[in-house]
Amino acid sequence: MAVGLTVGHFLVRGAGIESGTYRGIALSSIADFLPALVLLAIWVRAHDGRSLFGLCFGGRHRLRRTALGVVTAVAFFFLLNAVVGIVAGDGPDGEAGDAASASLSMAALLLLGVAVQSSTEEVLFRGYLLPVLRRRWGTVAGILGSSALFGCAHMFNKGASVSYVLMTFLLGVALAVWATADGDIWRTCAFHTTWNFIPSLAGPEEGTSSSTSAGQTVAAVIVLAAVILCAAWSLRRARRAPDRSAAPEADVLP
Repeated sequence: MAVGLTVGHFLVRGAGIESGTYRGIALSSIADFLPALVLLAIWVRAHDGRSLFGLCFGGRHRLRRTALGVVTAVAFFFLLNAVVGIVAGDGPDGEAGDAASASLSMAALLLLGVAVQSSTEEVLFRGYLLPVLRRRWGTVAGILGSSALFGCAHMFNKGASVSYVLMTFLLGVALAVWATADGDIWRTCAFHTTWNFIPSLAGPEEGTSSSTSAGQTVAAVIVLAAVILCAAWSLRRARRAPDRSAAPEADVLP
């Protein structure tokens, strides 16, 4: 992952892409994370003798889970805005933002970039690391361990604070529980992409900001706790279902 991100970083710098624009964010996300995804696929094939797609994207009901991920992310994002308004008295970024919205074509490019970034993180942390840790130390340790690594990986983001890393960890817990429930990462990729894409539309600076006030942090923790409960409910349903839909090659559910 680090090697892929390093390669992408030099590609971005060599191409002279401006990071403070929609186009820059989209192209930087693709250039930064696509090499990491390719290298991870090569590693999985060489080390485990399996395809990355088979490891992470098995199972049935793919469209249904993808749609659930999108709808759930949109619902919880608007809930987050509402709770922030109540607790902190402002929007997620502390001010009402007048940022110009992206054009349709630029929004599509931005969505592609965010999808590459979010899906690469899902493949690494929920598709690969989660089952590896679960096999070695059990489900709870796998969920918490992969989520802790997910949070720590975001410590290197520009302006990352302790509260930001905490919120990323909590999001990782919810996504790991969903991946365990589903046996694949269709839903988590869709949720993660949507969750990152919506604030990115507000403007390049707002979409990449990781600074929050105390009130916003409290609101985010409340909402993310609700997301975790929603994921736990999905896991409980999956464990009680007589016929799990996860494909054997997904290797997430026991």
